[in-house]
Amino acid sequence: MDKNHKPIDRTVAPPIKDFDDLRLDYPKPTALPNGVPMYVVSGGDQEVFKIELVYRGGEFAQDKKLEATMAVDMLQFGSEKYDQKAISETLDFYGASFDAESHLGYVIVSIKALNRCLDGVMPVFADMVLHPSYPENHFEILKENKKDSIRTSERKTSVIARKAMVREYLGKGHPMAETATEMDVDDLTTDDLRMYHSKFCHTANLTIILSGLITEEIKQSVIKYFGTTADGAKELEIAMIPPLLSGKKFVVTDCKDSVQASLIMRIPTITRQHPDFLKLHVLCIVLGGYPGSRLMMNVREQKGYTYHIQASLCGNLNHSFISVTAEIDTKHTAEVISEVKAEMRRLREELIPDEELKVACSYTMGMIASTIDNPFSIGVHVGSMIVFGGYPEYFNKKVEEINNASAENLREIARKYLKEEDIFISVAGAKSIMKL
Repeated sequence: MDKNHKPIDRTVAPPIKDFDDLRLDYPKPTALPNGVPMYVVSGGDQEVFKIELVYRGGEFAQDKKLEATMAVDMLQFGSEKYDQKAISETLDFYGASFDAESHLGYVIVSIKALNRCLDGVMPVFADMVLHPSYPENHFEILKENKKDSIRTSERKTSVIARKAMVREYLGKGHPMAETATEMDVDDLTTDDLRMYHSKFCHTANLTIILSGLITEEIKQSVIKYFGTTADGAKELEIAMIPPLLSGKKFVVTDCKDSVQASLIMRIPTITRQHPDFLKLHVLCIVLGGYPGSRLMMNVREQKGYTYHIQASLCGNLNHSFISVTAEIDTKHTAEVISEVKAEMRRLREELIPDEELKVACSYTMGMIASTIDNPFSIGVHVGSMIVFGGYPEYFNKKVEEINNASAENLREIARKYLKEEDIFISVAGAKSIMKL
């Protein structure tokens, strides 16, 4: 052993090193021949590409519940030129991964594959998206699977608490207030899916994101399949109805046989475009956004009331909310609610110690740095800005707010937005044990 070697003292944390310069050069879109905007995020040394098709539509554009989800889930089960077997075998042969998901205001469909597999993958991918056949036999199987999923989830206290929260928070009469049931699944037909697809799948609704090691050949292939024809349709108009906030502020759902309780607390708040939004994001990190946060240290580590507790700031296109979620020992439900309110009160009344704020900000910087460490993650960031209502300088502004966070500013933010009278609470568990 080197005589000059000093053993590491494991009781002392290593020093925290700040990021020198963390910035994102947000890509600028170029217009394809048919007017569709396309973002290109090229980089890295792996010859892999990803194409994301972001369509305006989503759940707010559906006439029946689950139309959006089922319509995109069914894309992989057949198209005009390829049946389900041909699609599956092609994607498997080329090692391509296909994904489709629906959000409140958008639908995202993507394909990821090796660059050398472009010519084999693109014709199938394009036909899946543009000309789905919605075969009846696969639709019936998917419906049964969806009903099984609903039946299974309805036994979970976390799902029960969330459904009750959505119903009361959004308010009676809101189109998203009631979650889908088995009857909603039975009510869907393949004609409904075709009708929904015809609404969102237009060039006027489309934005394309390319990420990976993007070559001119890949760009030309995208133009060939998605950029030459303009269908003449107008951009889909969607009524993005914000929460009505007209329901009960405190709701308890009795789950007599449950072994634990699920807690959800929400506070309606400002959207991403508000100048205070990113300051509020930092505050939520301190409250419950990392392993050493106030809620984790108090409710979990010190008191042992919960397996996990988290606070986050959730920003959507038309509304945002502060969320606190926890899976808790049922008999301590009242104490957990009280402690969450107490931690919010402390943030309103007391200054955050410098060392605690430094650790929280350093953790947050590390997390957001990982979201732009490769072209694919940057592409995901661009997509999230479209889907959730961000703007080009959002990332850099977030870094700036984290670097400039001060205890005084965060206390003022807490006084403005962590108001106890605005909290909606939903609990699901054995009511007889809760002592509420």
